[in-house]
Amino acid sequence: MLTVENICYVIPEQREDIAPMRDKIGLSDAEMKVYTRIYGLARVPVHRGPIEQMMTPAVRELIERSDVDPARVKYLVHCHTAQMTWPFMRSLPSEICNDAGLTRAVGFGMTASNCASTMVALRSLEALLAAEPDDALAIVVTADQAFSRTLRWIPNTTFCGDAAAAMLLGKRGKGARLIALRTNTFGQHSRGIWQRREEAGEFDRTYPERLAEVMRQTLDDAGLSWNDIKVVFPHNVNLFSWQRVSKLLDLPFDRIFLDLLPETGHCFGADMLFNWAVGRERRLVGPGDAVMIATAGIGAVFAAAIFVEG
Repeated sequence: MLTVENICYVIPEQREDIAPMRDKIGLSDAEMKVYTRIYGLARVPVHRGPIEQMMTPAVRELIERSDVDPARVKYLVHCHTAQMTWPFMRSLPSEICNDAGLTRAVGFGMTASNCASTMVALRSLEALLAAEPDDALAIVVTADQAFSRTLRWIPNTTFCGDAAAAMLLGKRGKGARLIALRTNTFGQHSRGIWQRREEAGEFDRTYPERLAEVMRQTLDDAGLSWNDIKVVFPHNVNLFSWQRVSKLLDLPFDRIFLDLLPETGHCFGADMLFNWAVGRERRLVGPGDAVMIATAGIGAVFAAAIFVEG
């Protein structure tokens, strides 16, 4: 069994309006209005320093708030979308372990599933922790910086912001219990943002259906109905896509937590986690409530997981 014991996050206070980015990207006024009026995007958080200045505070706060012995942490996984996040031949996960005092942890990264890499990490860490003592812990820290136009803007989809989210995992804890997780991979889109026009067109057309499908399958795996799910905490891709998913699933739109989307945009793999954390802070969920997290990664991987809050 895998449990989520705590979630901490860092969202930079600095924000940039997306509208002035139009000229750099080469969008017309009409095209930009699609992002602001239909997709619901307004601003994105921007971090000017190195990425570890977001990651290390999130991990340290996670350890302090959870009041656990750092020596119990056996693994730290950095999930990221940008292929290169630090100077070549240097290990960012190992550096985070050192800075956060995780002297017994093995640090490594996962990126192949892009924004869905966090979901793949959950499954991997479930297997790794199964071979560890009952009190063993692991940390997933999901963080990216949109340091280029390619990362800041996903054509026809969204604008991306900088953020980090860290999640403490256990196997016998009192946190949220993982009861179902599914990932669906569509390898024909493995070129990602460099797909051919027809491949990109197929990805855009089928995006809501594929996301709805993996959510429905995960619900079935858990043996639940939508009436059992208190809140869906999604990635902040855009309002329009989630409106379509809501209709496909006959899921009330107000059960999908998108309050932060206008001010954060899509923060790669971190947004579904900080959405969940903020939902907890606002007491939208409590002990015994079932919640779903859902996301999609260019490449293409669609993923969802269901937890029961402890």
